[in-house]
Amino acid sequence: MKLVDAVKPKLEAQGVSVGPQLRFEPVPADARELLRFAGEPIALQVRLLSKYSNNVVAEQLTKSLGADRFGAPGSWEKGVRALAEHVVSVGAASPGNVIADGSGLSPRNRVSSATLAALIRASARSFSYGPEFLAALPLGGRDGTLETRMRDLDATVRAKTGHLQRVASLAGVVPNSAGQPLIFVLLVNGARGSSLDVDAAIDAFVAE
Repeated sequence: MKLVDAVKPKLEAQGVSVGPQLRFEPVPADARELLRFAGEPIALQVRLLSKYSNNVVAEQLTKSLGADRFGAPGSWEKGVRALAEHVVSVGAASPGNVIADGSGLSPRNRVSSATLAALIRASARSFSYGPEFLAALPLGGRDGTLETRMRDLDATVRAKTGHLQRVASLAGVVPNSAGQPLIFVLLVNGARGSSLDVDAAIDAFVAE
């Protein structure tokens, strides 16, 4: 789908009449601003991303991160470079890691469990964004992509799910018997069973 085809129905839905010669060009220097819209806070966007595994939000936030770090316009290349820099800055880099996109959908992605565990640990401990990070993770048996999983656990699990064909993952935090947080990362590649069976095995591991 062309960008024009995607934008036209959005404009028309808001009562903006669109002619047949719609085109995209740089904004003229003498253009007059008609409307400015303030988007939702980043913390809320991250919450929507994590709770419901919204890949579109993930990609857009990646581009926004790239624009913020390396200048507009945002792009996947800039965003991926910014993500890679952050992984290094928190000491989570591992040999062989490949970050190909912001959503994790690309088969070229290669991220180790050690890297994910280090990122979760650094994020949870961050004074700047740690509380927002943890609050954005789905709660086992309560909401998001974990609403129907781990309902029988006494402990509260906060974790992010991940699924591709024959791939399943779960990474997050669960308290131990003393209430101290334990970080776990489970990556299953080449699974032979059904996705439901694989998820059940992952949940059983977390429960244990």
